[in-house]
Amino acid sequence: MQIRLMSTTPATFNGPFVRVYAYSGMVAYQAIFPGIPANSSNLFSNALLNEMPSIPEIDHSKKYHWPSSVNSALAYINRRMFPFTNAANRAAIDSLENALNSAFSKLVDTGSIKLSESYGKAVAQKIFGWAETDGYRQGNDAYTPRSGQGLWTPTPPSFASAVTPYWGNLRTIVRGSMNNTQPLGPIPYSEDVASDFYREVKQVYDISRNITVEQKTIAFFWRDINPGITAPGHWLNI
Repeated sequence: MQIRLMSTTPATFNGPFVRVYAYSGMVAYQAIFPGIPANSSNLFSNALLNEMPSIPEIDHSKKYHWPSSVNSALAYINRRMFPFTNAANRAAIDSLENALNSAFSKLVDTGSIKLSESYGKAVAQKIFGWAETDGYRQGNDAYTPRSGQGLWTPTPPSFASAVTPYWGNLRTIVRGSMNNTQPLGPIPYSEDVASDFYREVKQVYDISRNITVEQKTIAFFWRDINPGITAPGHWLNI
């Protein structure tokens, strides 16, 4: 369902798709965690995650059906993460949730299903609320690139603006995940024919002047316009 949503919904709706996968994964996990054997530790504990809210508790005196919980949770997060998807996709989210519930009703009593649905939705609401505070809404704010030799500038034919120039300011999901992970700076810009920068650019240029059919095929396959999804969605689709 998410691959379908990602392939037919504008990428600007809720930030890059990899963010959707991350939060949806946590929603699914937390929605079934209480059903995992008691000696298991929560992989997404509050101590590990940045400003993670407390997840709702279950009523241990009652019977839950964990497939119903995760079904409700993922249906909720899909609706919230894809608010601008088309009417057919919104109907498909409802249809999938209802079809699974119908299948579950043949295996479990209605009371357990309803209780589990409520729990899954409550979990998803908590995590979605947390996701909304990570700073993604400012990731694509207006940006004026610096000017000067060797610096990035919009290019023809569309002269498109920089994409999510402030994405690096988002709150990280895992505490300390940025520690000691910053790469070295890029090769210094140079027009000297003996420089590393010039050699790398010339290599790309030379390939472009003698590109093979196979290389074109590879490039078009990974450009993520067809099937219409971004790189993370493309990889998961494969």
